[in-house]
Amino acid sequence: FEEFLKHICRRTRTPLTCMCLALLYLTRLRANHPRSRGSPGSSYRLALSSLCVATKYLYDDAYHTCSWVQVSMGLFSQREVNQMEMEFMYFLHYQLGVTPTEWNQWI
Repeated sequence: FEEFLKHICRRTRTPLTCMCLALLYLTRLRANHPRSRGSPGSSYRLALSSLCVATKYLYDDAYHTCSWVQVSMGLFSQREVNQMEMEFMYFLHYQLGVTPTEWNQWI
């Protein structure tokens, strides 16, 4: 899993701000669904989804889905990445914004 994360962040040149936002989203997801338990491979799905959503939220020129498929080391198809992204936002209740106060407390 660690190699997967390193690979994605290296290949996409993910800025630290984006990685922090992705982690914040994962923290929110856990808070929204504390009883949820992952299945095998869910950590890869959540990591990719959180980075994808965070990048698209922060940057107008974010990678397209096909790029995320390419950097996922062949684990996911374009259809799967699209579905993971939509489900991730759904389970966050589409609350992607972060107030300055929340960001400062998080960082």
